[in-house]
Amino acid sequence: MKILIVLCALLPCPVLAGNLLPGGVVEKHERSYTVYGSGIEFRAEWSATVEREGKRWVLSSTSEEAEIGPAGEMRFLEVGVEVLLRLEFDTGSRTLTAQTGIRNTGTTEVFLMETCPVSSQIALKESPTAWLITGMHPHTPGGVTVAGLRDPLCLRECGGFYRRDGVGFFFGPAGTPTAYLNARFAREAEARVAMDIVADMSRVRVDHGETRWGQEVALVLRPPEAAIPHWVGMVAASHGARPLKKGLSGWSNGTPLEKVNVQAELGLLIDRMGQPSDPLHLGLIQIGGEDGQTATAEMLDQTWLRDDARRIAAAGTRFGLHLAIPPGDRKAIANAALRAKEAGFTALAIERPSLVAKETKETTFEALRADLSAVRETVGDGTLLTYAGNAPERAVVGVVDACRISQPGHRNDLGKAINDAVLALPVCGRWFAADFHSVYLGTTSHAKGNVAEGFRQSRIWLSLAGLAGGVSLVGDPLYQPEFQDYIRNLQAITPPLNAPMFAPGLFTHADRSRLITHVRRDWGKWTMALLWNPGEGEKWVRLNLSDAGLDPEKSYVVWSYWDNRVLGVVRGEWASHNIRWPDLQLLRLTELSGNGLPTLIGSNLHLSCGGEEIKEIEAGRAKMSIELTGAGSKDGYLFIHSRFPPVMEDAVGCTVEGIALVAENIWRIRLSNRDLLAPQRINLAFLLPLTQQAWFWISVVAVGASLLLALWRYVVSLRLQRQQGLAEERARIAKDLHDDLGANLAQIAYHGDSLLDARALAPADAVHVEKMRQIARTSTHALDEIVWAVDPKQDTLESFAGYLCSFAQETLADAGLKCRFDFPMDFGGRPLSSKNRHHIFLACKEALLNVIRHARATEVRIRLSVGERETELEIRDNGRGFDTGHPGARPGGGHGLESMRDRLKAVGGRCEMTSHADTGTQLCFIWTTES
Repeated sequence: MKILIVLCALLPCPVLAGNLLPGGVVEKHERSYTVYGSGIEFRAEWSATVEREGKRWVLSSTSEEAEIGPAGEMRFLEVGVEVLLRLEFDTGSRTLTAQTGIRNTGTTEVFLMETCPVSSQIALKESPTAWLITGMHPHTPGGVTVAGLRDPLCLRECGGFYRRDGVGFFFGPAGTPTAYLNARFAREAEARVAMDIVADMSRVRVDHGETRWGQEVALVLRPPEAAIPHWVGMVAASHGARPLKKGLSGWSNGTPLEKVNVQAELGLLIDRMGQPSDPLHLGLIQIGGEDGQTATAEMLDQTWLRDDARRIAAAGTRFGLHLAIPPGDRKAIANAALRAKEAGFTALAIERPSLVAKETKETTFEALRADLSAVRETVGDGTLLTYAGNAPERAVVGVVDACRISQPGHRNDLGKAINDAVLALPVCGRWFAADFHSVYLGTTSHAKGNVAEGFRQSRIWLSLAGLAGGVSLVGDPLYQPEFQDYIRNLQAITPPLNAPMFAPGLFTHADRSRLITHVRRDWGKWTMALLWNPGEGEKWVRLNLSDAGLDPEKSYVVWSYWDNRVLGVVRGEWASHNIRWPDLQLLRLTELSGNGLPTLIGSNLHLSCGGEEIKEIEAGRAKMSIELTGAGSKDGYLFIHSRFPPVMEDAVGCTVEGIALVAENIWRIRLSNRDLLAPQRINLAFLLPLTQQAWFWISVVAVGASLLLALWRYVVSLRLQRQQGLAEERARIAKDLHDDLGANLAQIAYHGDSLLDARALAPADAVHVEKMRQIARTSTHALDEIVWAVDPKQDTLESFAGYLCSFAQETLADAGLKCRFDFPMDFGGRPLSSKNRHHIFLACKEALLNVIRHARATEVRIRLSVGERETELEIRDNGRGFDTGHPGARPGGGHGLESMRDRLKAVGGRCEMTSHADTGTQLCFIWTTES
């Protein structure tokens, strides 16, 4: 959400005093505005400094001579100038932008010296030692506490005003590129700081009736780690930053080790590039004049230069020129650029002297931007354009591809360049690529051409160049035999990583000893940390994992690039050994994920430790495949973390010299003879323990399955034996019942018949004999049912149907009822267990007896249907029926129905009944079909 207040004559109505912008951060008054931040609050005014007819005026919004116009502008009638203000606040990013301008209402021209949209006195609630003022431009001091502010402090372009806990704000230019900014801080009292942020308008001329705005100022009221990237992005968007090209590394004669004729030196280098056995691959060759600085016009006419340009282009290398242009003469600038292009140069490093303001319509900022734009229009987008200044230059954002970020890194004073570069790193890769001027390959104590403060300082500078990206040129004579061993360092920064780096604590503790960058790839992620001691004496350099954006509760392997070894596993904080300037450590911190898969934790093939030289990694528990790119050095080491020993399967495009265990679960793989122009792949296998081998578990599963199968077959055989024994026992019992008890009952019935037929009995005796005969016959029928139910030979649905049919015919015929059957022609050998047969038959028997006793029916229909899942037996009569809604109307009181339901429930089935008065009754017995 953005809120905009414009105080100028163009507005139809004035902004009311006391207007509080949503979010409660900016409150507008008639002659000032109040800024509220988290832990900070101040009231600000605005002003403009002009000159008319030789007299200078400071026109402040609080001046008594200022009249408030109908649109809210400040009118200075005596001077003939109106002072204007724009305020805008973005609540999402908590960013305030303020811009001051003037309108010339007089009759003659006026010269605008500067505009000041922010002029304030900040009252501090905490101790002045808790607040730090830090500049981010290399040419201005920074890291000064308010307590240590003795003289006024001037910061160029941008900076921060922060408490140690991150409360405060970051300021810098924003909006349309117009002018340079300068901030002045002065201590007014024990806990009060005066702050003025002004735009240097270079005494630009403003004609009668003309309106001219100064550079817009942004105040981001957020901690530095959030505020700085946001502000850098604002400038990149408003200034139209160009899409970045891939970083380049190469050679330049800008900082020669010894003075050599440029023609001879260039010829030797081209010959070295074309060496068949070991060609030297360079992305850029840049030359200047004989002194290593700018080229002369006469040099561009040399035939040998054009011949060398063709040979360099044929090798796929850019040919660059260090070119000086005259300030302000756009025609001369275009001619110089055109001559360089026609000579075969595809990269230009432009040097331009400072321009003194001459009361023109351009500020010095706008003049530089226009001069470089003239070069760009002449050479086109295909030429790599670098601004060879000595600090990040906002005026060339959107015009050049790269820009120097520090003063030249000369061999005898590299420390100052390092300090400058640390401040400039946040803009690298966002505004333009970083140009490191010259890097040096001597990174050992005995190296030829070492810098003044030793080889370790070369390591710091080389590390910055390899990580920050952009243009890195070597000043060493690569064609000399003494430097062949150090070409590896040039390969190790080719191409640069171009990852955003930040210094945690720089704006809250003035700590420049730690630089952090996070690298993310599809196959993994890690953090790079560059640590050194920037001061005097020895000390520990500590890296808090939380400050570095890592989880302090997790474990990380710490691998050192320059030591080429693992330093340990850390959690919470890493502390280096005692180091003194210019000692350093370049570390890769890789999280131990705990998933058991092998992980790459280091590589000294490239300074990115895997970011550029590794294309893809496929890792499994037993295998790992590493695909490499053409970046980095030809020889070196890879380090992996694995609980199990790796063994080589094969390698393509390179040679694996050996694999060694260097620490617990840490393995070092030595590579050589990498073909940087062809794909390279390393395939590893891991010697898993027996319990993690696939064949082992397959065998275990097979054995276990065999044992289970054998056990199952044993149990089944026991079950079958038991069932067979039960069946035999049931058959024996059925036979014994039939042969013994059945025969005895038959004899009793026979003797009863004989007794009645042989002689006349007394009536009382005849009654007893008849009862004996009936009991014998009834018992015989009951015994037949028991024998049928027990006999295992009858455990089929077909046997059940036949027995039910015989019983129903006999029973219903004795009662004088007709019986009709609807049974399947083929039962398909369906089984029916003894238990189920017994319960279902007794339920059917109960149903038929109920028909005989209560239904008053003349006919009974019995239907049996067999389905895949359920078997249904239906018994229907044409009797009198009853009303199922009145339980009392059920014949027999309903006890028979409950008995039938209980029996069907005992076999897992159900009993359903339908009956209506005078329409008969239907009973359905349903149970699960047995397979």
